[in-house]
Amino acid sequence: MKAQGIISLIGYSIAIGTLGFFTRMVDGIDLMTIVFFRTLLAALFILGFVLMTKKAADLIPNNPILLLFNAFCQGGMMVTFIGAVLYTSITNTYFFNHTAPIFAILFSWLFLKENIHKSTVISIIISFVGMMLIIDFNSFSLRSDTVFGDLLALASGILFAGSMVSSKVLTRTNSSVTITFWQMALTAAALIPFIQMPSAVVLLPAALPLIGMGCIATGLSYVLFVYGVEHLEAQVVLIIPTLGLLFPMVGAWVLYAETLSASGIAGCMLIVIGVLTSQLGFGRSAAVPDNKLQPASVGQ
Repeated sequence: MKAQGIISLIGYSIAIGTLGFFTRMVDGIDLMTIVFFRTLLAALFILGFVLMTKKAADLIPNNPILLLFNAFCQGGMMVTFIGAVLYTSITNTYFFNHTAPIFAILFSWLFLKENIHKSTVISIIISFVGMMLIIDFNSFSLRSDTVFGDLLALASGILFAGSMVSSKVLTRTNSSVTITFWQMALTAAALIPFIQMPSAVVLLPAALPLIGMGCIATGLSYVLFVYGVEHLEAQVVLIIPTLGLLFPMVGAWVLYAETLSASGIAGCMLIVIGVLTSQLGFGRSAAVPDNKLQPASVGQ
């Protein structure tokens, strides 16, 4: 089951890596509305799947309070990440957003009572350095006019870690399909007051990339993510998806003939090494007993 969890997270990394390509094909629609369509279509994709497989009863949630908190974290992560892109640099956004594994370690220790492995800490450091090489650390800067955006990016990392840890608890009584459906459906509902519905002339050309964004880059990817969360320790879950930085970079090289820099290649290698390092201590760790999966605050 551990191998299935790792494979699921790699699948998540590949699926979520298509998000940038689909986003490039959308013109004339503001970012908040894009997120609305992304989450709405993801929810509809999952709904269609469970109806086709005659498993609609799987969507009935258990522990709705914690599920609501989980959806708040997931939706908040998407919105704050977009806000960070608008108010600070891409480098700063990725830097602060990728603090998520650090908070995941803290939250998994605090709420799930997981022991922190040295291999996990080392892998986070290696992967973080690799990430900064890929996105060009030279363009990272802290300025007074980007503080708001930097704080939003940091919030997106914290919320992502919160979503992951609460998902870990939810998987005890809910399937990955159930959790992802309600994450997306509740996020889409919360965004309705903030969207600007585009005209048919704008919406029709964007239909296919929006469907790809919702069904593949969101619906499928997050089902795989939550499934991976269910079968792995929380502290390593957010390390493996750093592989997602590799797929857009390689895809841009293959599809758009964008040059791979030496630092980018080195960054890719470090991320792979970091992911492998995260598994060195994992195989030796015992499964966390059920009685240690009780959250200290929300939901039960």
